[in-house]
Amino acid sequence: MATTLISLERSVTGRITGAWNRSSRSVRGVTALAAISSCVAAGLAAPPAALAVGLLVSGLAFVAAALVDIVEHKIPNLLVAMACSATVVSTVATWRSSAIVGALLGAVVAGGSMLIVRLGRGVGMGDVKLAGAVGLSCGSVALVAAPLAIALAALGAAAFGLATGRQRLPLGPALWGGWCAALLLVQLGAAG
Repeated sequence: MATTLISLERSVTGRITGAWNRSSRSVRGVTALAAISSCVAAGLAAPPAALAVGLLVSGLAFVAAALVDIVEHKIPNLLVAMACSATVVSTVATWRSSAIVGALLGAVVAGGSMLIVRLGRGVGMGDVKLAGAVGLSCGSVALVAAPLAIALAALGAAAFGLATGRQRLPLGPALWGGWCAALLLVQLGAAG
């Protein structure tokens, strides 16, 4: 029986709670702002209600993954799967072929570009999977948002690394930031 039960500390909920409890007050504040920003980005970026719900779930999963990544330097597979599942279900529910094709191509572009980085520089597989999920989510709104999200994440991570003098840092927060910024920028471009 003990082998079939996952302890709370190893469960995703336990990992998120543990990361929250071990984080500084500033990290908690930024995480709360990121969750609110995810709600705003999802609401502004997706005219169909089904797509907005998928973006919201994905965005909150990305925030939780980023928090865990800050503390553990690992991204939980279940959070990536949750984001992907929410995006696939909500995208298919729209019955828009452009959203479905955009999501699939976005996942390939974003995940593929991060895989190339992994082969050359050694980022973790969790970063590759999270990048694919970010591309899937962004691509469901507009294909251009997927590579934009990865480019913004790379710029954000590089700027943070230069500012702090750190060569090794968790990419989860940068990938969430790229996701959020890309959705907002695409929406601003569509409105302008």
